[in-house]
Amino acid sequence: ALAVCSYKIAEKELGNSAYSTLYNIIDAVALDVNSINEKYYAALESLSQVTIFRDENNTLRQKTDWLNAISAVNKLFMNMMFIGKDGKAIDEVGNIRDDSAAPYFVKSMEGKRVVQDPTLYGNQVLVIYSVPVYGLNNEIAGILAGIVDAKVLTDSVESISVGNGNHPVLINMSNGVVVADVTYDNVKRNANVVKNTTFCIKN
Repeated sequence: ALAVCSYKIAEKELGNSAYSTLYNIIDAVALDVNSINEKYYAALESLSQVTIFRDENNTLRQKTDWLNAISAVNKLFMNMMFIGKDGKAIDEVGNIRDDSAAPYFVKSMEGKRVVQDPTLYGNQVLVIYSVPVYGLNNEIAGILAGIVDAKVLTDSVESISVGNGNHPVLINMSNGVVVADVTYDNVKRNANVVKNTTFCIKN
């Protein structure tokens, strides 16, 4: 579950109208984030229906090459990957990598849509979306994953004000990790701002 928090707002400032405003904000941000997520899920699920990914006779290299060709034309994702049911994928420089222990892989292999919390990779904060791919026998044959810049989520809260120059902070309530914050360093270092937040509304 996600929550939108008003960051460093004194309790005395939260009158009835402020509470009402914050409840409206959680609805607006939740709708915006759900819309963003749905866009990425829909793109991946559309690709997951293509026979080249469903047919297990096609090699990992063939599937990766096809995704690379799509990525070169369609810029929705920074990068896309096909990960076989053994957890193997081919990285951007053509090397085999093992993602079998990655949380997004494990969950999508259970048949779930997944969005991974923003994670720092090198100098970039990235979000990974993934969906299962069902083979021609209707059993899961692997997953499709798409990578986006985490700033797409931060942008969803950056334009929203809760008064006195404050902005909402979007956090994952299961672990307290910041998902979107105008203080982008909080996202970069997977900060947990729950203890510094005076008001949160859970969605």
